[in-house]
Amino acid sequence: MRLAILVSFIGITQWAFAQNKAIDSVNNALKSHSKDDTTKVNILNELSYQYRWTDFSYSQRYAEQALKLAGQLHFTKGIATADYRLGHCFWALGDNELAIEKGLEAVAIAERENLNSVLAESLQILARGYMDQKEDVKAESYILKAEKIALQLRNWDLLSRVYNFAGVIQFVQNNKDSALLHYNKALSIVEEHSTSKAQLAQITSNIGECYLESNPDLAFNYFKSALLMSTSPKSRNKSAEAAISSIIGHASIKKGNYKDAEYYLQKSLKLSREIGLKRSIRYAYQGLASLKAKEGKAAEALEYQKKYYEMSDSLLNVTKTRQIVELETRYELEKKELAIQLLERDNKIQMLWANILITFLALVGILSIAIYYLQQNRERKNHMALNLKIEQLTTQNNELSEKYKDVLASGDEKEIESIDQRLFKKAIEVVESNISDPLFGVEQMSKALGMSRTNMHRKLKAITGFPPSELIRNIRLRKAARLLLNKADSVSQISLMVGFEDHSYFSKSFRKQFGVAPSEYLQSKARLN
Repeated sequence: MRLAILVSFIGITQWAFAQNKAIDSVNNALKSHSKDDTTKVNILNELSYQYRWTDFSYSQRYAEQALKLAGQLHFTKGIATADYRLGHCFWALGDNELAIEKGLEAVAIAERENLNSVLAESLQILARGYMDQKEDVKAESYILKAEKIALQLRNWDLLSRVYNFAGVIQFVQNNKDSALLHYNKALSIVEEHSTSKAQLAQITSNIGECYLESNPDLAFNYFKSALLMSTSPKSRNKSAEAAISSIIGHASIKKGNYKDAEYYLQKSLKLSREIGLKRSIRYAYQGLASLKAKEGKAAEALEYQKKYYEMSDSLLNVTKTRQIVELETRYELEKKELAIQLLERDNKIQMLWANILITFLALVGILSIAIYYLQQNRERKNHMALNLKIEQLTTQNNELSEKYKDVLASGDEKEIESIDQRLFKKAIEVVESNISDPLFGVEQMSKALGMSRTNMHRKLKAITGFPPSELIRNIRLRKAARLLLNKADSVSQISLMVGFEDHSYFSKSFRKQFGVAPSEYLQSKARLN
């Protein structure tokens, strides 16, 4: 195992020289190409690609330049490529709604123009964005689509990244055996094929995480090897270094090595702040909060926990979720419009062929006359069948009219409650009946409603404008507000009664919902009255 890791490290060092040479070569090409044409767009996109893991600011800058120029030239492939490059940068920097927006734009163009490679890259950007939005089902769906295309194209570099992220999705769902299988597939592709080695450090670290519970010593060997790969002067990857340092910090806490944990977590925090990696910053805060709590430093632990929640809110909130849903809706409408255009084009083509056939048949003497009479006979039969159908429908309509005439005349119709209203009412009842259970969440709610999680999310989002998780929290907070107005108990007891175990999180959520702290709510209502 150590020999394999050493060989991989030697490989990544060699790749580093090649990568630096490639960046210099593309930069020289850009300097020597002054004309604003599609070639320049391709050069800018290639520069964005070369910087994709080493410097996100450069990668984003070149992608934005490529997008602007491609738009001026109406160069659709260049636009789609720049879109998914920007999507990757936004994802890495924690701006998921922008990542998903660019991913959807790239997918729309790629599907329309049959750009399969761009389509696969864009799909895996969407998978990453939705994973951070905790939309596991969507993330898995997009990564499977990307895998299928990458296999068809035999694009090994893309396939290795797809397998690595597919492993991440499985690991988050606690399917460690499946995650390890995907990680090893990614590692084999990187080792056996001509691919970029930029992600080798992250794959190695991911494999180590799968062994952390069962074999901590082996896991740390993987972590240290991965960190060495990411910090080599010839293959510096600050993004991977920040992530792996944080992982080592968390693992060191479990081993009771608090000194190492502090070192690696602070190192991760510093690097993450330098390059704006919000997810890594959040993970470092989480580790530092846990570390300070174990050291008995309650004040510091609370401060880091507060920063963790603030960073979580910036990564995932209702406003961003609503923006993403709007983007999805717009994307679906564009797909439908494209489908209509394709259908109209197909109809025109079919009509053209029909005209050609009729013209050809018109030139055939006796055969044309025979076909004409045959068609006349068929049309006559069709008219007869149509008349019979109309008579049948008219008879049925008259019978129905007579059957319900008395009911309609009496005006005794009962108000019918719509299916959506019944579902919404049932959802509220289910949440309120489980309101004191802090573990009650979206999964339990979908089971109680007898729906799949995906269908429930889609229906409740369409009815209320909120995802199920936000709806549950909204109901809990409104219940808490009523209890506070009725002076049912203390604030801390009421927070427990509505399912909030963390009092500070309850206070923060309450203030966000109603604009005041729970303790001030009664007085604020009194002032308004």
